[in-house]
Amino acid sequence: ANLLGTVTTLGSTLVISAGQLNHGIWSPTVATYTQSGGLLAGIGTLVVTGPATLTGGTMSGGGVSGVGGTVLQGTSTISGSGSGLDAGRVLQNDGTLTWSAGNLNLNSTNAAGVGTITNALGATWTATTSSTLTMLASNFGAGDPGTGAAFTNAGTFVKQGTGTLNVNAPVAFNNGGTVDVQSGTLNLASGTQ
Repeated sequence: ANLLGTVTTLGSTLVISAGQLNHGIWSPTVATYTQSGGLLAGIGTLVVTGPATLTGGTMSGGGVSGVGGTVLQGTSTISGSGSGLDAGRVLQNDGTLTWSAGNLNLNSTNAAGVGTITNALGATWTATTSSTLTMLASNFGAGDPGTGAAFTNAGTFVKQGTGTLNVNAPVAFNNGGTVDVQSGTLNLASGTQ
């Protein structure tokens, strides 16, 4: 579905399990967001004011700084098969997020550009696993090698569980906040710590 008219709210619940929702230039709010598959696209910013559950699918296009993305303001989770970002999409956590399963691919399709993640000032991102979590950016060749993919932490990033979190090159882990490794292993390939 393509949202063509003026859209300021998507109501109380948005669920994407297959297909595509393109919110275009609009920056709507929604109280609860669930994505288990399909594609969320658009150059506006989708603002989720309450809980978000991400277990699959891809978010594409835009970037939070003036040209779109997805802002999570409540309590959010990433699990299942994981999630993908691409084509300039920014996923910004302003609340409390727990990532417990699945990979995060910041170049998940062959669309030009990469995705980035921002853990905002005052926000908490917790990665917890007893196995392995991986943040990566796939390489689709000369026009789309995955460079520029980044996780930027201005808040608190916590690693819990006995397992390992790998942030693979070319994804840069840029820290301007607090990183708290409580247990397990955090492997960072590049970035500024």
